[in-house]
Amino acid sequence: YEKEGLITRKYEFIKIIVNGKSRGIYVIDERYDNIMLERNHRKEGPVVKLDQTPIFVDKVNLSPGERDDYYYSMDYTAFDVNKFMQDEQLRKMFLKAKELMESFRLGMLTTSEVFDLEKLAKWMAIGDVLGAWHGFGFTNMRFYYNPVTSKFEPVPDDNYNERAFNYASAERVFRFNDNYNKGKFLKQLFSDYRFTEIYLMELEKFSQESYLNQRFGEFHEEIRKNSYILAKDYPLYNFLLESKGYTY
Repeated sequence: YEKEGLITRKYEFIKIIVNGKSRGIYVIDERYDNIMLERNHRKEGPVVKLDQTPIFVDKVNLSPGERDDYYYSMDYTAFDVNKFMQDEQLRKMFLKAKELMESFRLGMLTTSEVFDLEKLAKWMAIGDVLGAWHGFGFTNMRFYYNPVTSKFEPVPDDNYNERAFNYASAERVFRFNDNYNKGKFLKQLFSDYRFTEIYLMELEKFSQESYLNQRFGEFHEEIRKNSYILAKDYPLYNFLLESKGYTY
């Protein structure tokens, strides 16, 4: 994602020891805050998401169809929302971002009018190639409101396949035809012809063997380093021998 100009968060595997006792391998990842934005060369702005509280309060089944019923009733909020509400300029920025997303949800604005199309397309296409379908459920998405462009950019976070290390089933790897996640939100995104066109172009690019060869070459040593760390808890898992092949 970083190589393609998207916002990224620091994400590291570390061994945790508490009072001399090993707790195994944990993940430490970066907050959605201004430090993250500065590191990504972005101006301060809200990172918005849907408030999932109603789903958990009502104990909604995990099936996408039932969650989709809540799409129009769930409120948009932001990380560190209290900070934004306490500062006049930041509050105006957050309310503008919220209004923009609400207008899209109500069908008053198109994908092109609300989102940075190229970054949105890159995010989805890379996720498809990696089989990372889970983050494309509408409640798992996070978007940064860029005050310079007045458009939303994706903040990739939840990039995994829930039930397998190595592969994703066919109906979940092509976002345009995602039978699992493609509810009201994704359908709205793809109802914009221009976005769909860019997405398919990016998917064609990222699925080329030459592109994958380049990226795996660049990340080879980093992959090996993380594999050694993960081997302490998962000695039989080998990304380079298993998951890499499924990506191709």
